[in-house]
Amino acid sequence: MKTIFVSIISGVEAKNLLRTNVISALVAREDIRVVLFVRSHERIAFYEKEFSHSRLAYEVAPDAESGRMWRYFERLRHYLVNTRSQKLYKTLAYQDRRNLIAYIASNLASATLAHRAIRRLVRALEMALVRDDPFAPYFEKYKPDRVFLANLFDGTEVDLLRGAKRRGISSVGFINSWDKVTSKGFVRLLPDILLVPNNLVRDESVALLDVAPQKTVVVGLPQYDMYASRDGLLPREVFFQRIGFDPAKKLVVVAPAGSSYGTTDRDIVNLLASLGDKGALKHPFSLIVRFQPNDFVERAGFPERSWIRYESPGTRFAAKRGMDWDMNADELMHLKNTLAHADLFITYGSSIGIDAGIYDKPVVMVGFEINPDKPHLDRPSLRYGTEHITKALAPGGMRLVKNSEELALAINEYFEAPAHDREGRQKLVAEQCGEIDGMAGERIARAILAGI
Repeated sequence: MKTIFVSIISGVEAKNLLRTNVISALVAREDIRVVLFVRSHERIAFYEKEFSHSRLAYEVAPDAESGRMWRYFERLRHYLVNTRSQKLYKTLAYQDRRNLIAYIASNLASATLAHRAIRRLVRALEMALVRDDPFAPYFEKYKPDRVFLANLFDGTEVDLLRGAKRRGISSVGFINSWDKVTSKGFVRLLPDILLVPNNLVRDESVALLDVAPQKTVVVGLPQYDMYASRDGLLPREVFFQRIGFDPAKKLVVVAPAGSSYGTTDRDIVNLLASLGDKGALKHPFSLIVRFQPNDFVERAGFPERSWIRYESPGTRFAAKRGMDWDMNADELMHLKNTLAHADLFITYGSSIGIDAGIYDKPVVMVGFEINPDKPHLDRPSLRYGTEHITKALAPGGMRLVKNSEELALAINEYFEAPAHDREGRQKLVAEQCGEIDGMAGERIARAILAGI
């Protein structure tokens, strides 16, 4: 029997692995046992109701170690990659806090340390100096043959990977998002093989994470596999009946920036409600405001209309905004139907704009704040200079608007001619998703199983 350790520490990992066919494809091989590491006993109880198998075991991952050397390397990693995104975040922080000494020191540290040779040295020093081994009991209990990690930026998963390396156990990692390589800093330890969703992230991983090109494999994103078929799609009339809207009206979906951006979401929904009340758009429309599954939103101040629906998908295991969440199969199918039947998406740089592109739906990205007097870090439009957003906008598949007049104009144009920017959307999907063939989960499973 071969044993594989798999981390399901965050909600995104659950969406990537449990809510696709990755885990089922692993245990389909009769000589494979999978041990899933999750955040809490609550999550074990939650998942066991839905995902059980005689060769599938659950364990609570130990908290990330925080010894002196561990903390040192965790702080250091923020200066070992010096991307345009990280420079922008430092600038926004300085504009709010006005700590010139900290700003200069941070940029100087990054300029000095963000080099391949130094990163290699730091990784070697971490392996030599960080002696924490919190997963030792589990390595002894299960004696795994391979470790798979889908969030290499997480401290707990760094501990798991370090334990595997010390024992000579092979490892496979996965970059599961469009923004992590350029926005989240240095990956403290590298797996033997790195799976990436697309060629853009592959090139970033080679340049910024020092991964050898031959050690990367482009596999796609498994959460997009469900979009490859029409399974579960409802007729428009049935879907609209479920959500209580008129199918003859246009359906607009707002993907909020999140509660960490203050009143931003409330402001944009109130603006759209005002446009609807005044009949300022060429077609009557209904509005879905789809809050993020990891967020906690105070609804006070949001407009209430019969044609506005608020959705808060997901189960939240934590008491505050974070990575500890899950979306079940019904919620994912509702998302699929929303994508299929919506006429327009309005976002603040959400990755749902890519999902919408798969369904050839127009996307408007809001590039302004209705209340511009907020702190710089609370203004999402100022973050559009990040590399992942810049690359997503480059094909022309998402329309960036700079004021409320441009927003209304873009909505009207897309209502009248939804095929506008179709070529850009197709290019966006090709760059960000690769082929939508329903096989990304299978490719990931094959890569994990290769050689064992």
